[in-house]
Amino acid sequence: MSEKSKIILTPRVYVDRDGERYHLEIELPGVKKEDVSLEISERTFCIEGIRDDVEYYSCYTFGNPVNSEKVEANFSEGLLNVDVPLAHSLKRKKVEIK
Repeated sequence: MSEKSKIILTPRVYVDRDGERYHLEIELPGVKKEDVSLEISERTFCIEGIRDDVEYYSCYTFGNPVNSEKVEANFSEGLLNVDVPLAHSLKRKKVEIK
């Protein structure tokens, strides 16, 4: 008997950025928390979510370096919310000229 192959889909991802962090909202309908995997490096993130008949998978590149050590993620009802701090604040700083 052959194993049923899964359909591979790209999850819907919404990205917002302010001067201090990226906020990601990733839709993974029908996926359980224990079947979600998120990997973040300084410049990229990869998301994977698996349910019976579908595998959601994709990797993305951040426009700015991030601090992967301080990422916070919450998963509820098929929606993964992730806050990813930037490695350096993009706020302007006034420089005193001597």
